Amino acid sequence: RLVPGHSDLVGRGITRLQVAQRADGGFPFIRNESIFVTALAGVGLAGTSPRLTGRLLELADRIAKLQQLDGGWGFAVGVAQTDVDDTSVALEFLRAVDSRRYRQEITAGLGYLRRIRGEDGGFPTYVPGAASEVAMTAAAANAIRPGDPEGTRTLRHALEFLAERQHSDGTFEQWGELQAAYGEERRFCADCVINLVGRRERGSGPL
Repeated sequence: RLVPGHSDLVGRGITRLQVAQRADGGFPFIRNESIFVTALAGVGLAGTSPRLTGRLLELADRIAKLQQLDGGWGFAVGVAQTDVDDTSVALEFLRAVDSRRYRQEITAGLGYLRRIRGEDGGFPTYVPGAASEVAMTAAAANAIRPGDPEGTRTLRHALEFLAERQHSDGTFEQWGELQAAYGEERRFCADCVINLVGRRERGSGPL
């Protein structure tokens, strides 16, 4: 259905699509995920070698500067829409590199997660009030620490959300049609958080 008065907007959209079109005529789902993959790689590399410290600081400084006004991060440079997934992994990365250096960004990012959290204790992907998702809730659980503002309560509710949605065979729902492996990775990390929280409650070790 045609909606009058939007020809300029449609034209700009078509121009951007033409730039993204591949040689085979198809279009990628996302042109790049520069923020997400940089932060995720940083999480994996943090603490592996002293020789990487300088480089990781450069990357973390870059990620910190890309934080948006609402406290969240988008998946790539130039993407205005922030989301739980990218915000969570950015927080993980900044904490892994230097939690004091990036205290301001971490505080703002945690505020973003608190504001978007659902009443059921889970987290949606993009906006408050949308349906909570297992993979996004697991991602947020990875970024939250009990010592954060409202951290213990927020984390506990997130873990309860995950536990209630686990299937009888131990698996969880897939996140997207082809994202089963990614969803499992996130939930595996959340399992580690669950174990750490359990250790703290039993008094067997600090987080």
